[in-house]
Amino acid sequence: MTQRFLAVSLLAAAITAPQPTLAQSRFVPGAFEDPVARQLYGDAYDRWHALDTTVASYTALIRQRVAGALRTPLRDRVLYSNEHAVRTWWRRGARPVTMVLGNRTRHPGRDFALGRGEADLLDAMPYAEPFSPGDDHLLFGWNREDEVGPPGADGRALVHPLSHGADQSYRFRSGDTITVSFPDGRVVRAVALQFVPYRADAFLLTGTLWIDPVSGVLIRAVYRPSVAMDFVRDVDDPGAREANLAMRLMPGVFKPVNLRLNSVFVDYALWEFEHWLPYRARFEVMATAGVLRGRLTVDVSYEIESFTSVSEDPAAAAGHDEAADNAFVAGLLARQGDAYELLDSTRSVARGKETRFIVPKDRRLLEMSPELPPPIWEDAPEFATLQEVADLAGTLAQVPVASYSRTPWAFRYGWGSPEMIRYNRVEGLAAGLEFDAVLGGPHTLLTSASFGLADGKVKARVGLQRSTELRRLTVGGFHELRSTDTEGGHFGFGNSITALVTGRDEGEYYRATGLDMTWRPPEGERESFTFRAYAERQEMAETRAGFAFFHAFDDEWGFAPNLVADEVDEAGAEVTVRSWWGGAPKRTQAGVEWYGQVARNRPGEGEGASFVRGSAVARVRIPFAGDEWTGWRLGLEAAGGTTWGDAPAQRAWFLGSASTLRGYEPSVMGGSTFMRGRVELARVFEGVGASVFYDVGWAGERGDFEGADLLSAAGLGLTVLDGLVRADIANGLRGPEKRFRFYLYADAIL
Repeated sequence: MTQRFLAVSLLAAAITAPQPTLAQSRFVPGAFEDPVARQLYGDAYDRWHALDTTVASYTALIRQRVAGALRTPLRDRVLYSNEHAVRTWWRRGARPVTMVLGNRTRHPGRDFALGRGEADLLDAMPYAEPFSPGDDHLLFGWNREDEVGPPGADGRALVHPLSHGADQSYRFRSGDTITVSFPDGRVVRAVALQFVPYRADAFLLTGTLWIDPVSGVLIRAVYRPSVAMDFVRDVDDPGAREANLAMRLMPGVFKPVNLRLNSVFVDYALWEFEHWLPYRARFEVMATAGVLRGRLTVDVSYEIESFTSVSEDPAAAAGHDEAADNAFVAGLLARQGDAYELLDSTRSVARGKETRFIVPKDRRLLEMSPELPPPIWEDAPEFATLQEVADLAGTLAQVPVASYSRTPWAFRYGWGSPEMIRYNRVEGLAAGLEFDAVLGGPHTLLTSASFGLADGKVKARVGLQRSTELRRLTVGGFHELRSTDTEGGHFGFGNSITALVTGRDEGEYYRATGLDMTWRPPEGERESFTFRAYAERQEMAETRAGFAFFHAFDDEWGFAPNLVADEVDEAGAEVTVRSWWGGAPKRTQAGVEWYGQVARNRPGEGEGASFVRGSAVARVRIPFAGDEWTGWRLGLEAAGGTTWGDAPAQRAWFLGSASTLRGYEPSVMGGSTFMRGRVELARVFEGVGASVFYDVGWAGERGDFEGADLLSAAGLGLTVLDGLVRADIANGLRGPEKRFRFYLYADAIL
């Protein structure tokens, strides 16, 4: 209340003073929810559009760092990273000139390509065009005319909230005040101005601008598109038939293709105590391609080294001719001696830039430049901190959700969604479909159904989800087939292929019918926690499938019998908490996962019973030689868990799978308690490597453990992209059912 009162007080005099009729009518009346918002917007609009008349030229040191990671349940795998530093000379009317000071790029196969002469140390530099004052004062670094524009400029253009006519696309309301500190020591109070589009659209933004109420200057912005971008729906360009055809022919397992700017954070600083120019920015893009999820994070910092206003250089308003441009570039090259060269125009055009690039002749200097920033997973004073980013994400959560002009819906089937096509010993071949529809605001109806050819049963789930920037809450009902180990991936591609080809199904299954409520992080974020409360009926699921390619001509073969589950009514709650530390590929990473469950069940006849289950898993990945994608890796994993009370058979702990104990029959051991461990050593070359491993484990009734009961196995593995895909062959070393077995799975520790 105090901050809001301060905002109103700062603008009270301006708002209550008589306003010209023209000022009152130049914006759509319904665009503003309060007088403070109208005044803030008008001042910011005027200041923003006047910016291009004040700046004649500037020189800036621009540092940028990028990381692209593939998101998996275990951890994020960084598959691409880049840091670069450039010095840019920008002058009104002239083509910008950029000197590349440093560039460092890492991704699988890059060293191999460099060694063969198929790549250059300057390649793969994701450089953004220099900031053009007046062209884009909100989305600097993304200022191409075909990507940012006023409403109606292009059906595929982001609509700038301060552009001409933006008041026809957005509505605005004032918020609280904040105090912003700048590198020069100045402290400014800014008033929040929230903006929300009239309709949800991938090219309409939603977020908050912070504006100095005295000068009307835009000081800070945080925003995101009002809805995720579907490439097929939103980027279908009639002039790009080949690209559109390729998108439509893409296998369903990689659809839908969605792109979402989770958040964009932009800060501005006062340079020369008069002109507001970019200071730093950070944005995160989440991309989804069917079963794959990726994250791209970009940090940018601007350090203005020199500045000239139009009043100091009136000739800049008229622009430069080509001769003047060439003379300026020649002068820069002369000052650098023979160490630098000008890239030919063909190379510059190929990058899609109008910028002229000056680069060192000895490209090896690029990776050793002292101007290079540290990788994005390390803190640096010129970039936003993770805490600042988290605080601003909370600010986005307070902005109202845009409404839809029509109900958006999505229908997926077959490979269009994970686990929709699967094979197991209960269902045989099962196919499913999903239908989702936005009901309004943050609420979405989620439905799915599948049918198994072997068991002849329909499985279905219906839920209502409320999703915000901070969390997802889902309530619903279900009738489904479930695995005793929900993290084992038994409905995934790897286990389905193994069951169909070799006849070995690692899952133990039971049927569940009931209601539940789930609370988890927002879409695109890591599943750092999951809480589920439920009430359900559990029943046995019999083995029905009888086909595997390796046993196609064996009339006497059949899948191993499934678990004989107890028939009970059960109510309870379960929680999973995951933590992972470290993001640098060439540094040690570690993670811990905790699981807990408390429930009470009642059999068909007899008295009910309560039980509590808990488990923990600790993992560590240690690179001890080489760099990001070449060298040696050591992986360690230890886990244990137990059950207190009288739990049904389907709540036992089982060992004997790719994720628990390799080299043995599925569920070779089971009971109320388990302990296991594994160690792996891998030699990796450009993201592909070979590993040796050793597994050990035991499961049974608590108090019955003896050292002689431990089972162990050893084997060899093939690892791709740091364990994203694993293929293993393992052999049990002691105990029952020991023999060579093959495993194909995803998301391994190495």
